Amino acid sequence: MLQPGESHMIDLKMLQREGMPGTSGELLPETAKYGGFKLVEEPGGRHFLVDAVVFNPKTATCGVCGFGCLYPTSINMPGGNYIVALADSGDIIAVNAHMCDGTNQTGWACTASFSSDNTGIASNNPTCQSRGTGVSAGGTTFRTVAADVPGPYCGDQTLYSSRPVTVPNCICSCPTPLMSDTEWSALHSDFPNLERCSTCKTAAATTTYNCMAWTLDDTSRWWWFEADANGDGKLSGTELNAFYSTKGKSGIIYYGPSLADVVHVAKGSGGFGVDCQISSKLGSSIRIGHDQTDLQGGVYSNVVGGN
Repeated sequence: MLQPGESHMIDLKMLQREGMPGTSGELLPETAKYGGFKLVEEPGGRHFLVDAVVFNPKTATCGVCGFGCLYPTSINMPGGNYIVALADSGDIIAVNAHMCDGTNQTGWACTASFSSDNTGIASNNPTCQSRGTGVSAGGTTFRTVAADVPGPYCGDQTLYSSRPVTVPNCICSCPTPLMSDTEWSALHSDFPNLERCSTCKTAAATTTYNCMAWTLDDTSRWWWFEADANGDGKLSGTELNAFYSTKGKSGIIYYGPSLADVVHVAKGSGGFGVDCQISSKLGSSIRIGHDQTDLQGGVYSNVVGGN
C-alpha cells in the first residue's frame, strides 16, 4: 500500500532469483533475460507515475533499461601506434567506450585490465593508469579487456580492444625536463625524419642565442653574418670553414640546400646517448640532441658538409 507521494523500487531480479510469486501465484521464468510489465489500475485510475529505472549495483548508477541506452557497444585504445623508447615508460594508455546512444565516453581505463602479447618487447601495468615500458626493439600488441560491464537488456558483457606497439632501436638518455607533446609536435612538423626516442631537449627555447652561437659555445648573443665574408647574405661551406678556423672550432656539421647556401650549423657533440650525439640550437626554439641525419628532409634541407 502506497500513500500519496511515496515511491517504491521493485527489484525484478530478486523476485526472479528468489522465486517470489505474484498475487495469483505466477513466477518470473528463471531463463528470462529481458521483458516488460503492465500496470493495471481500477477504472478511473491514472493515480500512479511509473518510472522504468534500473539501478546498476556495479556502477552505482541508475539507468533506463529497454527505454534508452546506458551501456557500451565497444571500447577502443585511442592514439594509433603506441611508441615507447627502450628502458623507458610511455604515455598513459587511455581507453574510451562507444555507447549505444552514439556518444563516446572517456575514462574507461580503470574499468579495464591490460596485457602485452610479448612482454620481452614491451610490458604494461595490468590495471588503471597503465603505461607501456620498452624492453627490447621490435613490435607487439597491447590488449585491454573490460569484463562484466553493463550490456544490453540489463545484462553483463565483456569487451576487448588492442593497440599496436613499437619499441624503436635507439637509445638516448635524455635529461629533464623532457620534451612536451606540444614541443614534439611542432618539432616533428618541421623535421619529419626525427625519431622521438633519439631526440632530446637539452635547453629551453630562447631568443638570446642561435645555432651558430651554440657551435661557438656562446649563449649570450646571436652569430651568423660574422661568417659572411663576401657580404652576399648567404653562408657557403668555404666561408664557414675559414670562419671556424679562426675560432678554433671543428666537428661542425653544415645543413642547407647546397654547400653554397648553408642555413643551419650543428655541433658534433653535446647530445646524449649513442643515437643522439649531435646538438643543435634551432633558431629561437629549443636546443636538442639528435642523430646527424634525422634533421634531413626538413626545413634545413640536408647535410651538405662540415669542418
